[in-house]
Amino acid sequence: NYSKARSLFKEACKAKDPYGCFIEGDLFYNGWGVEQDYLEAHSRFSKGCQQGYTQACVRLAKMHERGHGVARDYKKAIDFYGQACTNKDGDACFNLARMYAAGLGVDNSAPLAFAMYNTLCSAGDQRGCHGVASLYELGRGVERDLDTAQTLYQQACSADYAPACSQMGTMLITIPDLADPVAGLGFVKKGCDMGDPKGCVQLGALYLDGSAGKKDLTKAKAIFEDTCAKKIGLGCYQLGLMYDRGEGVEKDQGKALSLYE
Repeated sequence: NYSKARSLFKEACKAKDPYGCFIEGDLFYNGWGVEQDYLEAHSRFSKGCQQGYTQACVRLAKMHERGHGVARDYKKAIDFYGQACTNKDGDACFNLARMYAAGLGVDNSAPLAFAMYNTLCSAGDQRGCHGVASLYELGRGVERDLDTAQTLYQQACSADYAPACSQMGTMLITIPDLADPVAGLGFVKKGCDMGDPKGCVQLGALYLDGSAGKKDLTKAKAIFEDTCAKKIGLGCYQLGLMYDRGEGVEKDQGKALSLYE
């Protein structure tokens, strides 16, 4: 009963319980039992963050990063992630490293991303190991080292971190020096089976073009339909391409356009 829950957490927030403010903020943010209201959510998250509840700070950071209810402001997002990370919040540290890796809100940030990802990885957080691997793969913030990237992706994949499986497969398919498309397809499929949406779109694309040695338009269509239904934009786009080209489906440019949108 969201309405009753909101009443309870509202009183808790008024009594300066930071968790109560955080949960009430979540109710407003998601529109659970109340009309969705980002401004009210921001107000509650701010109260929770000011009182030291790190997940409230993380929510504020995400709102500023995405521009939900406030102007998009990467620097403010970094500040809030940094505040929570200083208090040992793993999600905050990961998101801070992710922003550094993408160069959002800070210049010359790849070395900072590498250091933060490495700290997370050393603590057993496989998201950090995946992040370190991606920087080794790209040679950002560190000298390019495909062997180390592979080792770290495999480590994270073995620990059931799905995006690492997908990226390991992509490396084996797309990098000539590592070319092993059959093994690559297996890794991408594992990532998809474990719930990585990008991995699923990649798997569909591999079935669509046969670049990993196995063309299957029926499987490609089913994967793109599933990811599109889950509001994964790339899945809708790829399904649109199939209708646009009449590949594996009857050509329908009107449907293609609706999927592109």
